[in-house]
Amino acid sequence: MNGEPATDGGRRNSRIGLAVGAVVVILLLLLVIGNGTSNGPPFSPRSTTESGTRALVRLLEAEGADVELRAGPPLASDDIALVLVDRFASRDPNLADSIRDDIDRIDDWVDSGGTLVIADPASSLMPSGVAGPYRGGSECEIAALASIVQIELGEFEGFDLSATGNRRTCFASGSGAGVVVADRGDGAIVGFGLRDAWRNDRIGDGDHASLAVALLAPRAGRTIVILEGPEFGTGDESLLDLTPAGVKWGLGLAAFAFLVYALGKARRHGSTVREPQLVEIAGSELVIAVGAMLERSRQPAIAAASLRDEARREFAKVLTLPRSTPAGQVLAALANRPAATMADLEYVLGSEPVANEDDLVKLASTIDKVRSVILPIQPSVPEGVSK
Repeated sequence: MNGEPATDGGRRNSRIGLAVGAVVVILLLLLVIGNGTSNGPPFSPRSTTESGTRALVRLLEAEGADVELRAGPPLASDDIALVLVDRFASRDPNLADSIRDDIDRIDDWVDSGGTLVIADPASSLMPSGVAGPYRGGSECEIAALASIVQIELGEFEGFDLSATGNRRTCFASGSGAGVVVADRGDGAIVGFGLRDAWRNDRIGDGDHASLAVALLAPRAGRTIVILEGPEFGTGDESLLDLTPAGVKWGLGLAAFAFLVYALGKARRHGSTVREPQLVEIAGSELVIAVGAMLERSRQPAIAAASLRDEARREFAKVLTLPRSTPAGQVLAALANRPAATMADLEYVLGSEPVANEDDLVKLASTIDKVRSVILPIQPSVPEGVSK
C-alpha cells in the first residue's frame, strides 16, 4: 500500500495536465474563431476577406443608410440597387423564365424612378460598352463626385463614350470614363468601373470611402439594396467552399473535443494498482456452482468434461505450466503425491465416464478434495496489516 498514493497522485497529475492542455487548445481555437474571417467569393458583401466588400456595407450603414442583401430584384421602396457581381448578367434566350422575369422587373424598376448602380464590367445591364484597361481622367460632369480626386487603383475598367445619348461622366478623358450615368425613363443606370476601390483592402485608400458615400448614400435614410442574384446552380464552388468559416471551425472544435474525451477515457494513466482480495472464495463453491448449473441441463458428461478441464488448467497454473498442458503431463508433474491423492488425481484428470448425476456429484467432490490438498487456501493479508 506504500506505493499506491504515488500511483494515484501520478494519475491525477496526468489527468490534470491533459485537462489543462485541452482547455488551452480550446481557448486558442475560440480566439482564432473570434478573429476569423468570413469567406466568400470576390466582392461578396458578406465576406471579410481582402477581396470581399463587407467594409462597404458597414460604411454605408454608418452613414445612416439602410442596406439590405437580396437575391431577387429591387422593390418599389428601394432608392438604389447595387450590383457588385451580376448573376442576372446574360440576355441569353435560353435563360430560365424566372431569371428573365427578374431582369424585366429590374428594367421596370429603373423606368419607374430607381437608380441602378452596376459595378460588374461583364454585366449586360451596363449603359455603355467597356473600353478595357483605363487609367482615368480629371473631367467630371457629376456634381456629387466632383470633389473626389484621389483614386489609387492604377488601371481599371473604363467605359466607351463613343455612343451618343443623354449621359453624364466622371473620371473621364477623351472617349473614356470611369463612371457614366445614363438616364432611362424616370430613373438612371450608373456604370461604375472602379469596383476594386470598394474591396475591403482598398476602401480605406485615397478617396475610395468618400466615393462610395457620395455615390450611394449622399444623405442618411436612403434604402440601398445589394442585388446578389440567383445563386443556385451558379459558380464552381464546392459545398466546402460555400460553408462559412465559423461552421468549419465549429465542426473542427467539436471533433477535437471528442478526441480529447476519447483519449481521456481510453488511456490508462500509470501502472495497474493491484488490490488484495480480503476474502478468498473456496474452490468447492465454484465447483459446486458450475456442477449445479450443468447438472440442471441434464448433460452430466458435458458437465464432467468442463469440471475436469477447469481442474487441469488450475493445476497446470500452480505447476507454472502452460494452461493448455495436456492432462497426462499435469498428472506426471504431480507424481510425487501420496497414493490416495494420486488415485484421486487420476480420476479427476482421467476420462472415466460420468453417466448420471451421482457420478457428477462424486467427480465434483473429488475435485474439491484434491484442490484442498494441492491448492490449500491461504487467505491474503493486505500490505501493512500485521497477521
